[in-house]
Formats: sequence, C-alpha cells, structure tokens
Amino acid sequence: VEDVDQNRFLDFNAGIAVLDSIAVNVVESELFAASAGGAGRIEPGQTRGGHFWVATKRPVKPSEEPQIELQITGGGAKTRLSLPLRVRTRDEYFTTTHRSRVDGSIQPYDLLVPTTYDPHKAYPLVVTMHGLGVPVGDLIGNYQLREWCLIASPHGRGQTGYRNIGRIDVFEVMDAIAERYHIDPDRFYLTGHSMGGNGSWYLGLHYPDRFAAIAPLSGPTDYRLRLPGVLAGREKLPDHQLLLLEESTPFRYAENALHLPAFCRHGVLDPTTNIEHPRRLMAVFDSLGYDHINYREEPDRPHWWGADLPGKLDFLRRHRRVQNPREVVFNTNDLRSSKAYWVRIDQLCKPHEFARVHARLAADNHIVAQVEGASQFTLLLNEDLVDLQSPLRLAINQIEATIPQIPASGRLTVRPTLDGESPNSRYAVENQPGLWMEFDRNGEPAGYARAIEAPRPRKRPGLSGPLADVFTGPFILVYGTAGDAPKEVQVNRREALQAAINWRSRTNGDCEIRSDRAVTPGDIDRAHLILFGGPNSNSLTARLAAHLPIALEEDAIVVGERRFTAPDAGVKMIYPNPLNPDRYVVVNAGISWRGTQLIDRLDQFTSPWYQRHLPLPDYVVFDGKSFANSGPLLTAGFFDEDWQLAD
Repeated sequence: VEDVDQNRFLDFNAGIAVLDSIAVNVVESELFAASAGGAGRIEPGQTRGGHFWVATKRPVKPSEEPQIELQITGGGAKTRLSLPLRVRTRDEYFTTTHRSRVDGSIQPYDLLVPTTYDPHKAYPLVVTMHGLGVPVGDLIGNYQLREWCLIASPHGRGQTGYRNIGRIDVFEVMDAIAERYHIDPDRFYLTGHSMGGNGSWYLGLHYPDRFAAIAPLSGPTDYRLRLPGVLAGREKLPDHQLLLLEESTPFRYAENALHLPAFCRHGVLDPTTNIEHPRRLMAVFDSLGYDHINYREEPDRPHWWGADLPGKLDFLRRHRRVQNPREVVFNTNDLRSSKAYWVRIDQLCKPHEFARVHARLAADNHIVAQVEGASQFTLLLNEDLVDLQSPLRLAINQIEATIPQIPASGRLTVRPTLDGESPNSRYAVENQPGLWMEFDRNGEPAGYARAIEAPRPRKRPGLSGPLADVFTGPFILVYGTAGDAPKEVQVNRREALQAAINWRSRTNGDCEIRSDRAVTPGDIDRAHLILFGGPNSNSLTARLAAHLPIALEEDAIVVGERRFTAPDAGVKMIYPNPLNPDRYVVVNAGISWRGTQLIDRLDQFTSPWYQRHLPLPDYVVFDGKSFANSGPLLTAGFFDEDWQLAD
C-alpha cells in the first residue's frame, strides 16, 4: 500500500516557540491498524516532514480505493487529514521507504519483486538509477518483471548526480532491501540512464568490490565535455576545483574496473550527451587491455530509447562479484572511497591528489605492490589469500622484506616512506597494534618504533573533507544567539533556516536546528555541527575559534599571512570538531552580519547541482564582490593532511 505523497507530509511551525514534538497517529479503521509517528522538533519558521507507519489488518482487494485517516497533534493544536491510497498488484512495481541515517528523513524508492519470491532463496538485486529530472516511477516503469531478480530504483535524493548524499541514498536503499529480502551479496548490479549512467560509472569505479557488474547507458564521462557553459569565460579553473572535478570523472578511476564487467550502450545521434563521452572512456579501457567492457554504439539512436534494453539484464545475470582477487589496482583522490577488495588507502600524500596501489599475490605468502601518492595504506588479508600463521614476503616499490608475523586481524598497515628519508627508500609495517617494524632500502629490519600520536587530527576515511562531506553523516544546524547585536542573531537564525529550506528543496530531506545554547554534549557526540555566526554571536564558534586553522578576528579573517578586512567578508570552512575530533564542524561566519548573510548566496555553490560542476574545497573566503558578475572568491583551498593550511 502506498499513498500519493510517499508516506510523508509537511509540518510548518508558524508560531514563535519551539515545538518539541508533533505526534502523527493513524486512526484505526476496518482496514488499517492504529499506529503512531511524528515530525520531531520544529523551530519557529521551520518545515519538516511528518512520518508515520502504515499497517493493514487484512489483504487489500484490487478494486478497493482506501483512504487513511491521520490525526496530528502538537503545540496545543489538533487536526485530521485524509489521504487517498493506491493499491498495486503483485506484478507491478511499488514505492516504499527507508529512513536515512544522515538526516533521519524518510526516503522513497521504487521496487519490483518477483511474484514467486521465496524467502529461502537468495536473489540478485538490480539497482537502476534515473536521469536528470526524470519523474518518480518513470524509470522502473520501463522494466518488465523478472522472476529471477528484484529491481530497485533509488530516488538518489533528486538531482544529486549520485554524489555525496545521493551516493549514500543508493547504498542505504541496497541495505534496506537486503534487510527486508533475501539478497545474494555477490549479485548486486548497477545500471542507469543519462545522469544515472554517469552515476553507474561513478559508483561502480569508486566501489568496484560492491558490485558484480554495471550497465551505464547514455551517461556523460568527461567533465570537459559536460561543462562548456560553466567553464565559459574562464581561462583556468583553480587547482582545488580541477582536483574535485577529476574525482567525478571515470577516466582517473578506469583502472579500478579490473574485475568489474560493464555493459555500455550509447546513441550516436545523442544530442544531450555527445558520443565522444563514451568513446574517450573506451579508449582508456582499450589502452588497459580490459576486454570485459561490452560497449556498442547505436547508430540511429538518440539520448533515450529505453532502459530495459535487449541483452542488458542477461549480461548482468551472468556475473558474480569477484572476491579475493589475486591482483588489485585501486586509484582514488577521495578518502570517502578508500577501499577496493583487500586494499585500503588510509592517507594521501597531498590533499585530493591521486593515490594508486597496485598489489598482487605473486606466490604463496608473497605480495608485490607498487604505491604512488599514498602516505599510508592497509592490506586486508584473510585465509583465502595467504596463510596468516606463516611469515609474509612483502615487496613495496622494489624493496622486499619478510614480515615474520601477520597480525591476527589480517590487517597489515604500511607506510611507504618515513620522515626525513627520500621517497621509497624505506617503509614501515605495523606488525602489532601501535608497534611499527621499519625496513631499510635493502629490506633489512631497522628496528621497532612505537607509534607517536599526531598532535593534530589527520585526514582519514570518514574525516577528509571537502565541505560537502559534512552532509554524509548526522548533522545539526546551529545558529548563534550570543552577543549584544540583535541583527547578528537575526541573520544567524535566518541563514540556518534558509539552509534547512535549501536542504529540503534539493534533497527531500529534514534538518535538525538548534540555537547554540540548546546544543548538548550528546549532540556534539553524535553529529556534525554546522555553525552560523562568528565568535561574537555564536558561543560554540567562540569556544572553537582558537583551535581553527583560519583565524576569526573582530576586524579580519586571517588565512596564513593574508588578512581579509572587507566589512562583508565571510568564511566557510570544515574542520574536525575540537570538542569531538570524530565529527566535523563547519563554520559559517562573517566579520559582521553582512558577511554571514552572504552564506545563502554561497550555498548555490554547495547545492547538489553546483557540486557536480564547480564543487567547493575545505574552505572559502568571500565578500559581496564574489557574487557580483561572477566575481572570484577571495581565497579557497584544501587543508593539508594534518588539517592545517598548506604551505
């Protein structure tokens, strides 16, 4: 059973007081059981989704046109709603939901389940991703029912390009289906059209060990072809934007498809995504000698001619996920995707510059690896790869040594270079937790050393930036109420509310909003904090200011030796929260309220659409001129691997 609004409605707090709890009760009827839900805490002026459970007391007849009655109470008010429902037959797709671990919102996805589904049998799952602007249900409605597999269509939080929160939505849908149905973990397949085709390349090549095969259709592959309008008039993009755009293109990740078969189709007459897109990527695969990429150009086809193409699902069905391959090649410049098979890249030598690990099992308990751009990586070994009870011969960049004992966990962490040494002249292996065994250029043991805790947090998977990474875990918008300037407090709160509105309109999500005085230790422990207001108007910003790499002074924003003093100058930066270094803090602040109120203007750069085009790095400094006639930001960039300003 599904309702026309995907089991959600909107609550708007038009009062001046916080509503701590909105109750949503399903009224019991002959068909529906009573159940309860809610909308959570709502700030004045905030809009949130109201969620509720639906449970029927008997089977629903195909001819029925049921309605569900809701009673909503909160803040001394009470109202009733009646929602019409649509009943689908077992051979039709239906829309169901999952709760996001990021913002707690209820997110829809479409699902087509075999009519003969047997919970004792493991089924493949085909995940199909929609294109830009495709209405809900339009994609999965093109698929015929298959009795051998489930077919799911995530909504991907709208038009996110399956980046950031959109990427998380795909994996959350996969997890939700695996909890509800018996899914074969070695037979997850990924496909999509247009934006979904690009998403298939993007997710497949970033996470090659999650999928058995992929099938991108009519998808863009090269940002240089995709962004002529955005790039027009710009002689050169800043380095930080080029690095982030490189992260979004399949070219630099193409080697990761060593064990990932792909079925790709593209129309030669495509006016939306030029045929040059797949041709450039196929040239890379050809140079690598990858013969498991099934590519064909359709000479008379435009951008769209269907999703359930002849041969596509048959191609997917023939493949199972490769586990424990003897050879792994993994490239990344984004620690949010840091692992493939039994190789994990833990740290990059330079922020958002590519690292590559090519590791292979040359013989029994003999691993040879070439490493570039990674200051630390880990081999995740198991009994199917090596004998964990025997010594391991390990060659890193032509330096071979014998590891006398593999840790019981199978995790062997390696640092290819040591401070003060020339590149590739030494390496160290964590032989026991916290105990590193050093080897010289001849592979001879050079002693043991205890790990020294870094004085500052290091960039690592799950805590590596850039700014958009704050939206990949639970977060709270925090507006400042400190200080004596009512205008600053007003602007702080308005910007937080506007950020919540933007989040809802762009990602179909919900936001938690707190004043700085209402944030609890529990909030700091569980969530990233997005602060609005400088040290003079936000008490949390004031507590953290001395620990941040960019200084917030009364009359200036100080970045290294540069001082920005315009009255409307502002800064947006992400940093590990000094009160909880396992969570982020994002500071949105101006020298005065004039800079803070530009945050919403800057938010166009962090919208899902813009993030696919000119994404933001770890910090940006701006003023009013930055938004007049597309003027430049005052400065922007990445913090280094120790979360400090780069030299």
